[in-house]
Amino acid sequence: MNPLIRKKLDQIQSLVEEMGEVLRSNDAEVKKQHAEKEALLQKEWKRQKELTTLNRIAEDYDLLKSENDRLADERRQLKQRVDNLLKMAKSLGTAFRE
Repeated sequence: MNPLIRKKLDQIQSLVEEMGEVLRSNDAEVKKQHAEKEALLQKEWKRQKELTTLNRIAEDYDLLKSENDRLADERRQLKQRVDNLLKMAKSLGTAFRE
C-alpha cells in the first residue's frame, strides 16, 4: 500500500478512535446529568408536595383559629350570663330571707 495512503488511513483510524472516546465520555456525562436532573426533579416534587401540605395546614389553622376565637368569645359571654344569674339568685335568696 502506498505509504502516504497508509499514513492518512492511520490518521483517520486514530481520529475515529478519539471520536469514539469522546462520544463515550459524552454519553457518560449525559447519563450523569440525566440522573442529576431526575434527582433534582424528585426533590422539587417533594418540596412542592410539602409546600402544598403546609399551605393546607396554614389554611386549616386560620379556620380553626377563627373558630376557636369565636368559641372563646361565646364562652366568655356564657360565663358572664352565668355570673349574672348567680348574682340574681343570690339577690333573690337574700330578698327572700329578709
